[in-house]
Amino acid sequence: MTTGLDNEFTRMQLSYAICKAFTVAIEEDYTSYDAWEAIEDDLHVTPEEIETLLKNILDSKKTGFSFSMDSSVSANLVMIGNWLYSFSMETLELFYADIKADLVLIAHNRDLEQSFKDNLVSFYCSVLANTTTQDGCIVCPVSKRQRRIIKKVCGLDIKATDNFLATQVTNHIISHHGVKGSHDKSMAVPSNMGQIVDVLMHSDSAELSSYHSGELRFHKRFLSKHGSPSVEILFKKKMPDGYVCVVLEAMTDTKKGVLRIVTAYRHK
Repeated sequence: MTTGLDNEFTRMQLSYAICKAFTVAIEEDYTSYDAWEAIEDDLHVTPEEIETLLKNILDSKKTGFSFSMDSSVSANLVMIGNWLYSFSMETLELFYADIKADLVLIAHNRDLEQSFKDNLVSFYCSVLANTTTQDGCIVCPVSKRQRRIIKKVCGLDIKATDNFLATQVTNHIISHHGVKGSHDKSMAVPSNMGQIVDVLMHSDSAELSSYHSGELRFHKRFLSKHGSPSVEILFKKKMPDGYVCVVLEAMTDTKKGVLRIVTAYRHK
């Protein structure tokens, strides 16, 4: 961890400063939103927690009372707190202004994500009612974070801009995981479909799809840009209700600019 920081470094945005100080990797063309996602992934600390931490440190320095943290906070948050406490009031106030601005951006992005969920659930309901005239639905953009994960899992530099759910695949999800699902009924509640957005944008883990034998699976109908069967990746995220939502996606990355969802379901 970096301990000595020059003036130029301390003037940088707080999210970037934390990434640099705690060796959290971010890409060169980062935004503060990207940096906060990387911090949450690597350090498991949220910007809201750091905002509260900064406010407490500022209050402590202003009043002259000693600063301490609750024993229930994470070790990483304690490290960040000790690191922040070493800065001057001027720098801390700049950092606090940075994070307040970042939280506005984060709230905006969360509103966008909710609109993606609402649109996906609406599409799913139209397929259920057999009223859709669409061949599919754009679920959400392929984020920088998702690109990084794909690169790490299978080595592909994805150029696709969107994650796509075809109507045919939606019917497959309904028949296998819907109200009368042949496998389970984990997607019987339409709102559960919105969790696909959470999985693709904020997955807890991702891995290459494989058979029980260990042999890798390739999707023979959704072809890659080279015309060969495409690699499949399993994205997973644990939801607040304790279930894990799983999304299987084919790395098609063709001129259509989409990655194609193969299926989605939930399990305990």
